[in-house]
Amino acid sequence: MEWGWSPGTVEAIATAAATLLSATAALIAVLDLRRRRAADRRVQAGLIAAWTTVDEAESFEEMRMFHCNLHVANRSDLPVMRLIVNAVPAPSLGDLLQPTSLHRRTLGPAESETVRIGTTDAHDALGYPGRVLSVEFTDHAGIRWRRDDSGLAEVKPGK
Repeated sequence: MEWGWSPGTVEAIATAAATLLSATAALIAVLDLRRRRAADRRVQAGLIAAWTTVDEAESFEEMRMFHCNLHVANRSDLPVMRLIVNAVPAPSLGDLLQPTSLHRRTLGPAESETVRIGTTDAHDALGYPGRVLSVEFTDHAGIRWRRDDSGLAEVKPGK
């Protein structure tokens, strides 16, 4: 028996190379699909917004009063579930800031909600409309998200 390059040897090497190349291409396609799906989920999570405003309300014994309102909006095309928003209202002078929570079972696409979280007389003095501390929700794909001072991140199960 002689060792050398017979047509069968070349054919076997070419078949192995083609199989390896197609497996690599399939792996790259799967990884790219995962990356795009994760990016799409992150885009939806980025379209959930919460903010506070201070609106003039009424005057009381020559004192101007302001309502601190918490607004939350789903600007995505899909609903979010188990929404929790934590915020602190604009303070009155001498008040300690007590966080307020808004809980919603679902917030549909293009839906928004506004709730009053406090009343203050100190807006002119402090120029502070309140602050959203965190927003936490589950997206349509079942991924739990949290936005706070650290930014937007997936919440891993068990944490």
